[in-house]
Amino acid sequence: MINDGTFGLYVFSTFENLPSSTPSSYVYTVKSNLNDETKMLILASMKNNNSHIVFENQKVIDQFAYALNWYGNVLWLDYGVLVTYQKAKYLIVDKILEDGVHLKWPFVYTTSLSLVYQVPSSSLIVHNYTAFETENRSTFKLPVEGLGEVEIEEKVPSIFEDVFGAEYQIGNNGLECRI
Repeated sequence: MINDGTFGLYVFSTFENLPSSTPSSYVYTVKSNLNDETKMLILASMKNNNSHIVFENQKVIDQFAYALNWYGNVLWLDYGVLVTYQKAKYLIVDKILEDGVHLKWPFVYTTSLSLVYQVPSSSLIVHNYTAFETENRSTFKLPVEGLGEVEIEEKVPSIFEDVFGAEYQIGNNGLECRI
């Protein structure tokens, strides 16, 4: 059985709640030409900053994600390649103004490859999922007493994920034993 593949173009809604926490993978760098001790003090003060949070108004078009998908089957091996452009699952700093810290949802590109193989004449399924999400950077100015505005870079590194699994389906009603 061979299916050379089917191409799909999708636009879907990304309306969702605000993230409840920030990823631990955020990296902050003081871009200004200061000594290391001063830079460390600035970064430490950022963690204890209780400024008012302002969420940037995003346009209606920003509430949608866009995807290209290619999927098919070759010799009992289902495959799918998905490329998306969508809002990330985290917020980044856009700017800092008198009314507080302005946060926005960045957009990221993600690419994923899925492979699913069902052993012929059995209920054993083996699958693999590999995904990559692009990094995101933001640069903003932080007001620091005695120094004026200091340039800070906020970075969320690229994410690579690979998941391998096996499933054995028991019966015809969908009861599964996953490993």
